[in-house]
Amino acid sequence: MGLPGAVYLGGLSQAWSLQVSYLNHYLILIILPVLFSIFSKKTSWQSIFAGMIVGTITLIIWKESGLGATLYEIVPGFMINVIVIMVVNKIYQQQDQGILSEFEEVEKIYQRDIK
Repeated sequence: MGLPGAVYLGGLSQAWSLQVSYLNHYLILIILPVLFSIFSKKTSWQSIFAGMIVGTITLIIWKESGLGATLYEIVPGFMINVIVIMVVNKIYQQQDQGILSEFEEVEKIYQRDIK
């Protein structure tokens, strides 16, 4: 005879796995700005924030308008996210000297270790 809690835990774990798999498709809108901030010293919090907001809005509009049947909604969300981050980077460049000096320090270490 099985335990009643086992059925509940099984259902709960299945619900969580569905939730996580659903969210994994949209994590690119969060991961992309993180990659920009790691690999570009120009990236400011304004460009990251703008890219995430506009990318998410694009994704929602694309899905709700029914265009998701022709092109998966993450693709235009991803592209708009990249474009917005690049444009806002031109307007609001990184001003924090601590971040800029840390970036340059890591860049020197990387260049030294490659040679």
